[in-house]
Amino acid sequence: GSSARGLLWLLCAIGVILVAQYVANWADLRRHGPTLFGASAQLWTYRLPEDIPSAPPCAGELCGAAAIVAMTQEIPTGSGFVMARAQVLLPTPITIEAQEGEYFQATGVVDEYTPMLKLPTREERNGAYIISVDDFDAPLVLGQIWRGGQSRSVQMKDEGYLLSWSLADAPPGAELLAWAAPSKDGFDGSTRGAVARRNAWQEIKFRAVRYQPVPKILRLRVAATEQTRAIAVGQLGLLQWRDQPMAEPRRTQFPPGIGVFGVVRARELEAEAVVLSLEIPRSSMYGHGHWLWGRLFDLRPGEPVIPAELNASFFAPGVPEPAAWPPDEANTASGRMETAYNKLPRGALRSLPASALDRECALPPAPGHACVWAQVFGVAVPVQVSVLDLGGQRVGVAERGVFAGKSIAASHWAILPASVRRELLGRGAPASADLAMPALQAGTPILQKPLDASAVGKGLSTRIVDAAKQ
Repeated sequence: GSSARGLLWLLCAIGVILVAQYVANWADLRRHGPTLFGASAQLWTYRLPEDIPSAPPCAGELCGAAAIVAMTQEIPTGSGFVMARAQVLLPTPITIEAQEGEYFQATGVVDEYTPMLKLPTREERNGAYIISVDDFDAPLVLGQIWRGGQSRSVQMKDEGYLLSWSLADAPPGAELLAWAAPSKDGFDGSTRGAVARRNAWQEIKFRAVRYQPVPKILRLRVAATEQTRAIAVGQLGLLQWRDQPMAEPRRTQFPPGIGVFGVVRARELEAEAVVLSLEIPRSSMYGHGHWLWGRLFDLRPGEPVIPAELNASFFAPGVPEPAAWPPDEANTASGRMETAYNKLPRGALRSLPASALDRECALPPAPGHACVWAQVFGVAVPVQVSVLDLGGQRVGVAERGVFAGKSIAASHWAILPASVRRELLGRGAPASADLAMPALQAGTPILQKPLDASAVGKGLSTRIVDAAKQ
């Protein structure tokens, strides 16, 4: 009787509650709520129910692949742009040794912060604004060797810097102490402080010093390739001291710690190399300071002043300069070179570890072509790129839209899920249209190592690693 009816009502109530809970959970799983009778009904704000079981552990080669979000930089582009790894052919260092009863004083060297020997400048002539060109042709005095109150000058043909030295009280044959950039903590940059440091430095007595000449025209050796053989006299050249991006996008000045500009004055062809002569204005774009001074002052701990090998870039738009710059106009010449560099057209380039390249999937195969594997809309996609060697096991890549505007080969495109193709084309676009967006966007994860060809279009998860440490 009544007890049976009560039990029936209780079961019905429980059923209604369970159905309501089911509908609520179902609504929670849908971003726009359920569709009731063909109309969208927003029952709850979208949230993730706490009782949804966690996803099963990921397994296989497409799970947690190491990837980086590459930094994009802007570089000069055009048919005349050539980058090469160059060997710097500096003159042999010169060692000066004082004999028994003698000592050497480096009177021509600036100070211990920038131990360089340089030609006179306007600032060193008590406010005189005109310097005869003859002054720049005079021999450079590195220092004096003293014996019994008498001295003789040690002269150098080229500017340069001290590599190492030993003090006068060091035993004969003692190993020279290599110069290292001192800390700039507490650095007194005032004129009074600079004069005091220089005077104290020039009072130091040495037994021996080792001097590295740096001529105005540097010689570089690059491997002979189709590109480097095309480098012509008169082209603008850029030497990079560090293996890092050339410059930040839209930067108006080129930092002296990164590199220096010059103009190609001569080229010689060897069996397997091209030897280039690059003339560098002695003054930089940064005031009237010598470029070598700027380089020495901006050194990092343990970094060589001039690396044995470095990245060199050459640009076809020549800089119309005279065969030789008057020394007091060198700063103007250097400023014109930077202006010419900044006016060159720019293209986007992503910096990656060389291990990310997949040369096998490049179409057509070429030294400057490759693929990089990227996570595009959740799947693995090999993207065709042009490659630029940045040195230090790093490369720059730019997307190549070579397949009817696509950077994805037709054979790979056909394997991609239809949803991914629609996203890349833009919704409603015909299948033959160009990509509506680049496959490699600003935040696209790019794998550090390529996948097997069978991975095209498969679901991919990535773990992002620090690009700066790669």
